[in-house]
Amino acid sequence: MSKRKNCLPKHVLTTKQERDLLKKLSHQDLINLVDGAATFSAGGGGDPETGYTIVDGLAEGGYEANLIDPSEVPDDTIVINFACVVATTTVAYDSNATAKTLQLLEEYLGRKAYAVIPIELGGANTLIAVDVAARLGIPIVDADGAGRAIPEVHLKVYTIDDIPIAPMAVADVHAHNLVLVKETLDFKSAERIARTLATEWGQIAYTARRALVGKCVKTSPISHTLSRSMRIGMLLRKAVDPIRAVLKETNGFRLFEGVVDKIERDKGWLYMDKHCA
Repeated sequence: MSKRKNCLPKHVLTTKQERDLLKKLSHQDLINLVDGAATFSAGGGGDPETGYTIVDGLAEGGYEANLIDPSEVPDDTIVINFACVVATTTVAYDSNATAKTLQLLEEYLGRKAYAVIPIELGGANTLIAVDVAARLGIPIVDADGAGRAIPEVHLKVYTIDDIPIAPMAVADVHAHNLVLVKETLDFKSAERIARTLATEWGQIAYTARRALVGKCVKTSPISHTLSRSMRIGMLLRKAVDPIRAVLKETNGFRLFEGVVDKIERDKGWLYMDKHCA
């Protein structure tokens, strides 16, 4: 057994003290999260309509989404990054397949994940990570790997800390095909593998990767981005002038005003190119 496997202790939420560390997210919290994450995403991260569908599915299924602060994750646990690699605007979604993807990585590691963390902020990708966590009965960490949406898996803050992407589990939209990538040459190789599989499987693949030890969760990802996204989503819903309110909250500024008259989409081999006019 590898040294990496030996240093990943098994841990599950079992005590009342641990459960008290969690913040239960309401249906409205999750809707706010979709809107806020989509705002921070800078145009990537998936279609918010997918995020709304996920929120409704959690409510209909009676699943509970719980948020945990990075500082509260025990040092000796593991947290798994989860996301959908996609090169299209609207995607199909299968909650059972996402759970199978994460469980495949757990099986290889020989450990259960203490929590899930989104790889990025986006109207769909952030909620996909929340969905996986809720359906497996574990919390979602109030953090992500970019603070926005990023087009390639190696373009995360974890790369600065030299945290490997592999081992990585990759699955198609219904988990009819499951691939375990034990090791890659470098970060870009992991991106190419995941993106090529997504292209082969209809421009979409689920990925569970970058198993972080709890100690790293406190220092490597960008903290409190989900709670901040929920705050932005609330402002978009409640503020009299939502744009001004969001700019004030984020210390942002207005570059220009305009109306999108036309959008052209070109689905290439690996990406969806968009041109706005």
